[in-house]
Amino acid sequence: MSISLTGFLAILGLTLILVLWSSYWKKRNMELIREVGGLLEGILKPKDQRYTWLGGVVGFSAEYRTERFGPVRALFTTLPRQSLIYLPFALVLGRKDRLELLVPIKEKPEVSPSEDIMAADYDHDKGLFFIKCRVKRNDLSRLESLLRRTLKI
Repeated sequence: MSISLTGFLAILGLTLILVLWSSYWKKRNMELIREVGGLLEGILKPKDQRYTWLGGVVGFSAEYRTERFGPVRALFTTLPRQSLIYLPFALVLGRKDRLELLVPIKEKPEVSPSEDIMAADYDHDKGLFFIKCRVKRNDLSRLESLLRRTLKI
């Protein structure tokens, strides 16, 4: 089997595009992951925290030990922007950057309907509040005010 010079250059060009795309978006996803982690630490002011990376640049799972709430669990996942081949499928399936928090609190917080809140639930028996939020890359201050308002911080 032989390949023409044009075919070889096309494959080489496509490979170069995929590599450049991947490295650019890996860096951008890592910036977002760091910013969200810093935002959560700034809001919760933990005494101790433990992070588990998910697949390199997919996101993180975290447990924060706080004086106010006790152990707070967080899961942050990003859209797979670094994978140009998978990204269109993720967008069609409605994937978004999202943050999920599990916070032990004694009374149910007031959650006003918002386009940023994907789900919210309170378990009276266990005293746990669950919230799933959309994270918008260019508007983390909106996420911060949503969390401060919801958790009354």
